[in-house]
Amino acid sequence: MLEHTANTILSDGPYKGMTLYEAGIAKIDAKLVLAEEHYINCSNFLFDSDTELMLEYRRLAGVAKNAYQVFGNNPSSPAISNLTGAATQNYFDCMMAGMKANVAFWDTYQYEFQ
Repeated sequence: MLEHTANTILSDGPYKGMTLYEAGIAKIDAKLVLAEEHYINCSNFLFDSDTELMLEYRRLAGVAKNAYQVFGNNPSSPAISNLTGAATQNYFDCMMAGMKANVAFWDTYQYEFQ
């Protein structure tokens, strides 16, 4: 069952033509690009804590993408339930870090340029 899920091709939406796990990776990449843009735009005004936040976001994005890639490449692995749980948790951790980073950088940007 999970093997079929890993290979299911999405038939609509912004990730049409991708597998479920490729779409997960693409979504992480898109959010990371947005945070990086905000980070670069605000770089002159950020504190060390903001830089640490971005480093953690990059790390979590890498961990989450790796978990998806491992699962996508090994859908019939005996450890699949643990791997799926890890991929899901890492994905949500990554998205939460991304939201925090985007809010922090956007708030800084708005404050400095208003």
